[in-house]
Amino acid sequence: MISGILSAAGTLTLAGTVAATGYWAVDVYGQQPAIPDLTVPASAGSVTALGSNQPSTRRQRPEVFYAALLERPLFAPSRRPVVAEPEVDVIIQEEAPRAEPEPEKVPIPDLGLLGVMGTDNTNRALVANAGGEPVWITAGTTIAGWTVAAIGPDWLELNLDNETIRIEMYQ
Repeated sequence: MISGILSAAGTLTLAGTVAATGYWAVDVYGQQPAIPDLTVPASAGSVTALGSNQPSTRRQRPEVFYAALLERPLFAPSRRPVVAEPEVDVIIQEEAPRAEPEPEKVPIPDLGLLGVMGTDNTNRALVANAGGEPVWITAGTTIAGWTVAAIGPDWLELNLDNETIRIEMYQ
């Protein structure tokens, strides 16, 4: 029973403290300071730093000063005025008919050399073409228009006309 009374008293004390703090916060922050009148009468001239309505002793700069500022842009790297480029008339010429097209080159096959087996004279290479099933080939075999010229211990040479490419193992 006493524990019930103590918990109720503690809760009421806590609620009272929160209410008092809230009332104080609203009272302190609810007051606004007086805002000074910042308008300047049209006939009064400029207001000095002290707030008096005496005319300013600062002289106006000549218009040439402002013209120079406008002619030299502040954020342009060269500080030179931006000059618009004159428009150029574009003349479209028809293409001359082309001579016969060049014959298409046979693309280099996408081969992967997976292994080489055999002796120096009778090597066989295990190759996979673009992720396909690996196959065993020997010198003289044609793959995608290319002829296997030679098989070394870790390389393979392919020929097509007068062009030769070399495929290294695991590349």
